[in-house]
Order: sequence, then structure tokens, then C-alpha cells
Amino acid sequence: MLKYLAFGVAAIIGVPAMTGISIVMPKIKYLLISIMIFSTMLGAKVSINFLSMESYRGPARGFEITITDLICAALIFYLIISKPRDIKWFPRTVGTCTFFFIAAVVNVATSDNPIYGYFFIWQLVRAGALYWCMINLIYSEDGSDEIMKAIWLGFILIGFTFLFVALKQKYMDGYYRIHAYFDHSNTIPSFLLMIVCLMMVWGMANKKFSFIQYVLTMFAALGMVFAVFATGSRTGYVVTAGSVVAAVFIVNIRKHKVSSDKFKILLSTFVIVFAGIIGGAMVMDTVIDRFLNAPEESEGAREEFNIAAKMMAADHTFGIGLNQYPHVLTVEQKYREHIVIMKYEEHAGVAHHIYLLTMAEMGYIGLGMFIFLLMRIILPIIFTGLRWKSLNHLMMLGLGVGLMAFLMIGFLEWVFRLTPIIYMFSISSGLGTGLVALDRKKKKGK
Repeated sequence: MLKYLAFGVAAIIGVPAMTGISIVMPKIKYLLISIMIFSTMLGAKVSINFLSMESYRGPARGFEITITDLICAALIFYLIISKPRDIKWFPRTVGTCTFFFIAAVVNVATSDNPIYGYFFIWQLVRAGALYWCMINLIYSEDGSDEIMKAIWLGFILIGFTFLFVALKQKYMDGYYRIHAYFDHSNTIPSFLLMIVCLMMVWGMANKKFSFIQYVLTMFAALGMVFAVFATGSRTGYVVTAGSVVAAVFIVNIRKHKVSSDKFKILLSTFVIVFAGIIGGAMVMDTVIDRFLNAPEESEGAREEFNIAAKMMAADHTFGIGLNQYPHVLTVEQKYREHIVIMKYEEHAGVAHHIYLLTMAEMGYIGLGMFIFLLMRIILPIIFTGLRWKSLNHLMMLGLGVGLMAFLMIGFLEWVFRLTPIIYMFSISSGLGTGLVALDRKKKKGK
């Protein structure tokens, strides 16, 4: 009850107060931006669920509100009140996002158990607001050094926090696979890999950074890499290594016209190799054991759940309804007949494949819309970055690598539906979309 009271006070008093202070003292908003970004990693520790259904195995288990939402709401009110002429009310991606949202609402409204689906619809509303907010924080200030520094600081706090938590859980608490603030270890790679490549590119290619800022950036990025390796995720190992190589490639390729500090690039390359050797040695026991002795039951359970998802999609043209896979798998025996490994679960889990899960819940057409939405958001970031003319372009490429790496992990995980993950996607893709909009704005101004 005390938690609900605290969130109620924060919503009624805190949001208007944060908005008002940001208007009177504009520099305060930069601190709020950093805290908003950092708060995404804290998960359920800074959230409450109204109409909570904690026994349900679906990704969304209630009408959730987080600290991130409250700060985001305050910043949106700030933008609307103080910068109505400077914001981009309808970003280029808003049409695709709106179309997908309407399809999702119709999908849930026509399903057999809509209450589970409305939990996810509420999550989409909040994620969409965060995405719009990030775009306009950048666009309204023309990507100023102050706004970029606030975003940078938020990512720095995430990197160092994950580093310290990983060291504590692995070497002091004795965890075989760290999980940080999440329910499962496999959530960490999806969360961090969206920004690992970005942070490395940002640190190596930003000539405006002082040496201290450069060191902080690289240590934060390497802290993220170490945290991923400490999870014992085999997919995380491979994708992380690819992200690091991509970052080194982006800043070293001669095609770009960005004036970079060659000393920082050479030093970074050396540090990455050296840290890779040291850090790899520190977690090598986990890495070797995971590749040699990973339980076959884990892979078998994934396959059983994925088969059920395909069966549901075959039976339901427009899907069974968003966030309803666990319920349908629990109550409809025909989808459980092939399940052996998780046969005795009282409440069924979720398909470990975000695309098959979406196909089961929205049908083949819904899956197509979902993939189109992702490409509509990510591809302009990558293609604009390929202009290679500024630091922003290199950062867009770093973001593009991170977002595509995240989508690759989706073939083995469903965690896109978790609030911290969808929020990090909204923030990182919103940053990329904001930079794209700013690039187009500058081109028109010439």
C-alpha cells in the first residue's frame, strides 16, 4: 500500500513539479533525462502494477507504471508547454507506429481474453510516449551538446552500474550467471547490446570529449561487455564480439569524413584487445562450461514452446490475442500434447522466439506488420548513418548495429515484451530517429 501511495504522490505532485522546475530552470531537464534513461535498468524495483496478476506467465502482468514513465510525462509536458513550435509533432515513423497500434488494439479487443492484451496495449502506449519524447528532446534543441551530454550520462550510469553489479554478483555473491536487476540472465544481453556499439563509437570518435570523458565512456562500454559475458549467454558472447568488432570498424574505416583523435582510436583498439583478454580470462570458466555443458532441456523446452506457437498461428488467422500465449497454452490441451520437458508446469510459459510469439498472437499479417514497423524505424537510422559525414552519422551506425543485434537475439528470446527492454528500444531508436530528423532538418536549412 505504501508503494502505491508513493507513486500516487509522485504522479499527482511530482510530475507537475518536475515540469514546472524544468520550465523555470531549463538545465534541470538534462538531469531528468539522465535519470530517466538510467531508471530503465531498474525494472520492477521502481514500478507498480495496477490490477496485478503476478501468477500469470505472460510478459505483461498488469497496468504498470514506472519511475521512467513519470519523468517521461514531465518532460513531454515541458516540451509541449515551452517548445510547441520547435517540436516535431508527427515524426516520419508516427504513421507506421499508429497503424500498428490500431491493429494491436483491434487484435486484443476481438480476442477471447482481452484483459491480458490490454496490459500489453498500455505498455505500447508508454513505450510510444518515450519514443516520441526522445525524438523531440533531440529535435527541439538541434542536438545540442547539453542534450547529448545528458543522454551520454544516462548510458554511462547504466554501464558502470552493470559493471559493479556484475562483479559483485559473480565474485562476491557467487552467482554462476548474473542477472542484475532482472528476473533472468538472458535479459541482460538484449538490454545492453542495443547501446554497446554506440558507446564505443561515441567514445572513440568524439573529438569534443575530454580525456576523462573518453575514459569513462570506454570503461562504461567495456563494463557492459563484461556484464553480458558474466550472464553465460552463448548468444550474448557471439553478438557482443560482433558489436565490438563493428565499433572498431566504424571508427577506423577511411570512408568517413569525421575528424577524430587518432590517438584515442589507437588507444581504444589496444584497450579493447587488452580488456578482452583480461575480461575473457575472468569469465572463461563460465564461457567454456556454457558451450560444453549447456543443458539440453533448455533447448528442448524452447523448441516445444515454438512448435506450439506455430500451431496456434496455423489455427488462428489473426492470432490468439496479444499477451495471451501462456493462457492459451495452459488451457487448450491440443497445444500441449507434444510438450514433454515442461509437461508438469501448472502455468505455461512463453515462446522463446519473439517473431513466432508475435505470429501466434497476431497471425501472419500481424507478424508482417511488426517486422515492417521495426524496419521502418531502424533502416533510416542505418542509411542516414552511411553518409559518413559527421559524428552523428557514426553514432547512427553504432545504433544501427546495436538495434540489429537486438533483433537477431529475438530469434532466441521473447524479452522484447519486457518493460526494461522495450523501453531501452524506445530510447535507443528514439535517439536514432531524432538524429535522422535533425539531419534532414539541417539539409533543408542549407
